[in-house]
Amino acid sequence: MANHDEKPFAKVIDFGIAKVNSDEGEGKGLTRTGMIFGTPEYMSPEQALGSSDTLDQRSDIYSLCVLFYEFLTLRHYLEHKSNVPAILFGVISEAPKPAKSIFSKKQGAIPKELSVFVMKGLEKKPEQRFAMVEEMTEDASLIENPWLTISEVSLRISVLNVRSLKKHQKD
Repeated sequence: MANHDEKPFAKVIDFGIAKVNSDEGEGKGLTRTGMIFGTPEYMSPEQALGSSDTLDQRSDIYSLCVLFYEFLTLRHYLEHKSNVPAILFGVISEAPKPAKSIFSKKQGAIPKELSVFVMKGLEKKPEQRFAMVEEMTEDASLIENPWLTISEVSLRISVLNVRSLKKHQKD
């Protein structure tokens, strides 16, 4: 956590895909296509495939939503995988169960609206995720009030679903 203009924000950093700036201002990648760096359970599918040249904010958004999923469900969606190749295969090809379908006595029921939000960030195809953190925070602002009425929640879920459908139709 850090402060920017007196507003707290979280920053996800993966030094495996960082770039080093030279004196001339040109960035030199620390990784090459096909190389994999990071904790497999928190890699995006494109990172697990070694596609370091295609990584952007959507990869970080995926990793952040893996954390959100764990916070909500108290488990990692690939907890049943026991070795790195199986985890990487799962990251690339195995969709998580919707967060709302997982119930924990410690956590309670997960609101559908929050599940929709997290699951969008966990889409396997980058173009189906939030494009930028700003889009993500805009959608998150629709669900930050825990005392919404049922009709307000339904309306907001509809807004999130319509946005997702419109985005998918463009792709």
